Amino acid sequence: PAPPTPPRPPLSCVFGDVLVEGASADLASLATGPGLPVVGSSSGDAAFPDFSRAFGFFRRFAPGAVGRVTASVQGYSYLARSRTFTMSKARAASVDGVIRTSTVYADRNLLRVAYQVRDAAGRTALDSAGLSVDLWLRHAGSALEELVACGALGDGAVGACAASLGEAWFSTDAPGAAAATLLLSYGGVMMASTDIGSVTLAEAPLRSSLAGTGMLAALPQSPVFPGDAVDVVVTANAGAEVLLTWGLTVHYDTSVLS
Repeated sequence: PAPPTPPRPPLSCVFGDVLVEGASADLASLATGPGLPVVGSSSGDAAFPDFSRAFGFFRRFAPGAVGRVTASVQGYSYLARSRTFTMSKARAASVDGVIRTSTVYADRNLLRVAYQVRDAAGRTALDSAGLSVDLWLRHAGSALEELVACGALGDGAVGACAASLGEAWFSTDAPGAAAATLLLSYGGVMMASTDIGSVTLAEAPLRSSLAGTGMLAALPQSPVFPGDAVDVVVTANAGAEVLLTWGLTVHYDTSVLS
């Protein structure tokens, strides 16, 4: 008897090119995710291993949003599941701030500034890796200046700066001023800067000194507010005598202080 006819190889092996000849491939994004396909941007065809399509219109979606892309040939998907991608976060492109303490004093010398950074589209969900913000202060009447590193970003890309100004910033002749600028950097390279105004440096009062025997009480130089503790520093000069005992009586208005 004649030998049996050998089995025919699978079509996918012998006629693979024929099966996809003239077929159309497609890449599509799910309607609920970010990105839309760009018409006319497809390249390649289903007969070759490489097929691409451009997607755009991502700007209206928030950074961190997850999208999905499906691939199909002749309308049939051969992927077990769609492939996902995540919207990347852009770098900060601008910084703005508000001076919270518009006037500082020699004994209340902590200057506070609040700032916020945004990307080029105005979003606060951004790439913070390597980001830093500094507060640059310049004295209006001298060459005195100071650069202070601000705190890290918090929710809403908001942060804070704090600078303690030394005695050299204050004059006993007249009030002064200092210009404030915020500097935005990535990896030490400045990307943006914003002038946020000036700070008033209150005139520092002249302190009396004890030239001879007696006592001296020094009151606060800056305003005090309800709830503040008022410190009064008292010094004494006994001359050539030995000060063995010292009794103090402080008189104050009980309608003002308690």
